[in-house]
Amino acid sequence: MTTTKLSTSLKGMDEFIDEQLQLWNGVGTAVAVIHKDEVVWQKGYGYRDLESKLEVTSNTLFAIGSSTKAFTAATAALLVDQGILDWDTPVKSYMKDFRMFDPVATEHITIRDMLCHRSGLPRHELVWYNSPRTREELVRTLQYLEPNQDFRNKWQYQNLMYMTAGYLVGQLNETSWEQMVQKSLFNPLGMNSSLFSVEKNATST
Repeated sequence: MTTTKLSTSLKGMDEFIDEQLQLWNGVGTAVAVIHKDEVVWQKGYGYRDLESKLEVTSNTLFAIGSSTKAFTAATAALLVDQGILDWDTPVKSYMKDFRMFDPVATEHITIRDMLCHRSGLPRHELVWYNSPRTREELVRTLQYLEPNQDFRNKWQYQNLMYMTAGYLVGQLNETSWEQMVQKSLFNPLGMNSSLFSVEKNATST
């Protein structure tokens, strides 16, 4: 696609994004458009701090939230490619002390099950949200969390299962999930502004 065609395709982008911010009562956002290996559009809209009227720029960092699940799945896939992990081998084969409330799930759940949200567990968000527990402690807590569906019976969004998958990825790589993502994804992709700290994110421009 030529530069002229790209410019034509992006015509009206400013107006569209401003309309969406108003429609969704948004305070601010940053938008980037990548064509092949080139960033052809990057711009901030609205405010990163409404009270102080600090504007969003193309360098403003936002909390990525559950988009990190894609990082977890990607790092797991890298280990599968290396023969270190298998999608359909029970997690208990890699973590001998792994336990869930349901003994069937304990014996058979795989990392594929975890990434596909079919563990049988409901959200159980209060177990981890703002919790002082370590990742290892949260994994051990799984044995006390009752399911509300049979194992592999229903899709149910489950953050703790993704946390456990990330913990397993780190363990198998003899490092942490963060170090695995940094080395395997952030560094090769040149994601030099991406980080894992909410505190550091709060000071960004």
